[in-house]
Amino acid sequence: MVSTRTIKDSQFAVIDVETTGLFPRKYDRIIEIAVVTVTGCGKVMEEYVSLVNPGRDLGPTDIHGIQGSDVRSAPRFEDIAGDIVDRLAGRVVAGHNVRFDLGFVAAEVARLGVDLPALPCVCTLWLADRLALPAPSRRLCGCCEALGIPHVAAHSALGDARATAQLLLALLSAARCDTFEHLGCSGEPLPSGALPGLKRTGVVWKRDAAVRQSEEARGYLGRLVSRLPMSAGGGDVCAPNREATLAYLELLDRALEDRHVTVAEADALIDLAHRWGMSSQEIREAHADYLKALAVATLADGLISEAERRDLAEVSEWLSLGPPAIDEAVAEAQRAPSGSAHLPTCEGLAGKSACFTGAMRCTLEGQPITREMAEQLALSKGLKVVSGVSRQLDLLVTADPLSLSGKASKARAHGVRIMAEAVFWRALGIGAD
Repeated sequence: MVSTRTIKDSQFAVIDVETTGLFPRKYDRIIEIAVVTVTGCGKVMEEYVSLVNPGRDLGPTDIHGIQGSDVRSAPRFEDIAGDIVDRLAGRVVAGHNVRFDLGFVAAEVARLGVDLPALPCVCTLWLADRLALPAPSRRLCGCCEALGIPHVAAHSALGDARATAQLLLALLSAARCDTFEHLGCSGEPLPSGALPGLKRTGVVWKRDAAVRQSEEARGYLGRLVSRLPMSAGGGDVCAPNREATLAYLELLDRALEDRHVTVAEADALIDLAHRWGMSSQEIREAHADYLKALAVATLADGLISEAERRDLAEVSEWLSLGPPAIDEAVAEAQRAPSGSAHLPTCEGLAGKSACFTGAMRCTLEGQPITREMAEQLALSKGLKVVSGVSRQLDLLVTADPLSLSGKASKARAHGVRIMAEAVFWRALGIGAD
């Protein structure tokens, strides 16, 4: 029994999960998990962390900071369930509100047809309360602040697990407990090799890998452009191919509606531009013109909010233009006459059917746009709002272009047009932030 062991001779599996929400037994899923193995003497034995593809939308991304693009290459829980269980084996599980974290792990394992047995646990939230820790709150950040423990990368699974491990050791020392019996902790740890039916692939996908993948994707279009000749067919570089440029901009605008340019879209864009006789210089100039037109449209209400500037920066990245291009585009937009911008997405949405997926992230007059508000705003602009996705749907609106929601997956399968939330509000002439 664990209660007979001394704390210093034991190992702890400190876990933390980031999730889509609060209800593991219903529909919420793990999207990142970390297990930090630490001895009772304070030695860190191992750190494990991986993002997890939940196969659904990611919930409150403003809290955990994880986007659809981050988890699209991540393993599903079923692919790493055995790897996680092995890190709990032979150890006492610990966490800050450990019932929450372990409850999610148990729910994920249960979806695979396996019951996770009750495990010996120590909760730092309970310990902090028992010791009457003079903290501003019982939340992890408050407890760490009270004890001078660094809490780096809060709301990331590894950052929180590391902080919890240090908090655990500090609280155990303050409690002056030698055995688990003093903590009311009992039960047998999971034996080594338990639950052999669970997959053990060793696959991990970390946030830094996701960032690198995203950066590579955002630079793909620019790399294709750089491979084209500076001039088309040896002709005059200064002679503009206006008809081809307009056609290219139309396609570019549609590709950027969801604020994500796939490899297939980038390949198709450059292939068509090459067929139409556009040079690399002409494409770069077209990209700069597009960013300027977007800045003009953004300035239609007289100001550019932080959210709108982030949107300009995102488009600039996809077009490989760099930060100086944003300042130049904004400066030109401020000098441009009213109504001089032409963005194709700003026209022709009235009468079309629209569906929303995931939580909205924009605000209107300082208030978060709820799903109900979004639907009413769309109706007021003449769109037909529907609740589900079918082949007949004209438009799916999402705050996350790579949302893993069922609606988004179905829309992609049916080839339904997907539009980023910020683009949608601008297209309707609604000054959302």
